[in-house]
Amino acid sequence: MTESTNFQTRQQQFSQRAYQQVADRLQQEKDIQEYKSFAKRFPTLIHTCGLAQSLSFAQAKGKDAYLVDLAAVANMTSEGSNAIDSQARTAGLPEYMRLTRLLLSAANWLKRFSEALIPDQAEDEGASDASVP
Repeated sequence: MTESTNFQTRQQQFSQRAYQQVADRLQQEKDIQEYKSFAKRFPTLIHTCGLAQSLSFAQAKGKDAYLVDLAAVANMTSEGSNAIDSQARTAGLPEYMRLTRLLLSAANWLKRFSEALIPDQAEDEGASDASVP
């Protein structure tokens, strides 16, 4: 009984995973501005079009890096991004609604940390222009 168990909410777990995924992506991704732009739009896409269409759209546009991060934040890495899309297309209504809430929450955390950790392109250009007389 001397051991204390560290319980965390799902949102706390998602925030930690999202921070790690975006920080790692910042080091790896060549076109990080495109990643940030898509991360900012994806939650709205889910609201507008639905989960299955949004995941299919992301796959069609080659946003595999984002889908891998989304799966990692939602702790669905063993299933992979293709399995998430397949699951969204074949799930019954209760499971589809649960999956939508889960992935929407994960997408919102990726959006928050993309905005926080990835500098805007305009800021980078402005900084380089400021040094020129």
